[in-house]
Amino acid sequence: RVVDVAVGRPVVGAEVRLAKAGASTTTDENGYFSLYAKGTQVLDMSDVPEFDDLVVAAPGFTTVRLAWLPMLEQDAHYIVDLERGSGETVRDMSHKMYPQGVPLREADPAAFYGAKGGIETEDAAEPSEQAESSDAMSALADSLAGAAIGPKASWSGLQVVNPPDQIYVSGYGWYYLEVYLARGLCNEWISSWGAHALDAGSVAYRSYGSWYQINQGSICATTSCQVFTNTYVSACDSAAQRTAGMVLQKSGSVARSEYSAENNSLKCTSYSCVNTDLSCGSGKAGSPAAGWPCLTDGHLFDQGPGTCCFGHGRGMCQWGTQAWSRGGKLWNWMVDHYYNASGAGSGNRTTYLTTPLEITTAAPSSTSVTRGTSFTINATVRNYADYSHSRIMLGASITGPSTISDSAHDKKISALARTGYTVQYRDTAVSRTFTVPSTAPTGTYNLLVAIWYDSNNNSVIDSNDKPLRTISLPSALSVR
Repeated sequence: RVVDVAVGRPVVGAEVRLAKAGASTTTDENGYFSLYAKGTQVLDMSDVPEFDDLVVAAPGFTTVRLAWLPMLEQDAHYIVDLERGSGETVRDMSHKMYPQGVPLREADPAAFYGAKGGIETEDAAEPSEQAESSDAMSALADSLAGAAIGPKASWSGLQVVNPPDQIYVSGYGWYYLEVYLARGLCNEWISSWGAHALDAGSVAYRSYGSWYQINQGSICATTSCQVFTNTYVSACDSAAQRTAGMVLQKSGSVARSEYSAENNSLKCTSYSCVNTDLSCGSGKAGSPAAGWPCLTDGHLFDQGPGTCCFGHGRGMCQWGTQAWSRGGKLWNWMVDHYYNASGAGSGNRTTYLTTPLEITTAAPSSTSVTRGTSFTINATVRNYADYSHSRIMLGASITGPSTISDSAHDKKISALARTGYTVQYRDTAVSRTFTVPSTAPTGTYNLLVAIWYDSNNNSVIDSNDKPLRTISLPSALSVR
């Protein structure tokens, strides 16, 4: 869309053209335009797209040239602000992997990682891996069985975080958090990558931006921070919606979630490696001198820069997310793998996923049930995010004389989005059935209710899914 920035109105009849491809059109009465051109699907570093400039001109306005656009196989939406005047202004729209049309392996490291050279030390379902257990809810209940249960309800799980509503982007202005993500993620990740790679990247991108907003009040739009060009791509918008509100935390605060193209610890002359400590060796990621311990990261190296270090070695490996996605790993596995070594991390690799969802209340429909009968669990799920979460499973177990789950009645629910930016959250009433087996030992049971993220979207709680929050109700049920 083309807009007169002085008055905020559409520019009608502006000429829009791709300088090299030759395609051209004019804007309609609402300032909208549509152009089609051949794109490249990037799966390997050898898949280098063509580059073109999108030129927008209208009488009385300064011509705008969006330069170095990578012609990727994607749909991209641009909002072009025109200012009154003459001449031409050029805006660099390079993708981070192709600065000014140069494949990254040929680029100057300073151009890619910013003036500091990357050595700063601030801190429908896809195919997926086979579930290890079909009764993950019981495993969760058993893991909590040793915790002391007091006389009142208690909560556990991921830290609940309500991230910033808006982010100020230098040179662009204020953006709502998820809009910022949808219009920036595909400047860092490649839109044709797998959905789980984009989902993993969305958590890192959102957390990184949130850290800057919380700690510095704004974020830059270049590789000195993370790239943002206000370009809407549907694949990255979908990733933003699937992981809405999810950020990373370290020591209880939103984390500055670093990432780079390829973190394998092997320097090659053909790629820009700025990792100052490659002591981990090939097959491992990390930069111990920067506080990032070695991590075994044996993903497929048949794409991208292969085994060559291509970055600073800290945090998430971008080409690694694509390789793990192709190998069947899920986004939450990737986040845990890179940021906390799947729960076994140390040093800076102790960063954990948070959730914008909480179970605020839960109760059984009856406090006394007969073996072989069912009761209803009623609960309230609170959502702090800007989008509804529809991949949430509601699980339950009872613990006491025995640990009993009812996976047959685990239920997929939707946690509705808040109704506006002036509202902090929205509560959704949910319910599910729980059947007590006829062979269950009699006695008094605690009730455990949990919400899980259905990562593989198969409507079953399994070991691939991410438990978000639990509520434990002591002595909630008598089985007779």
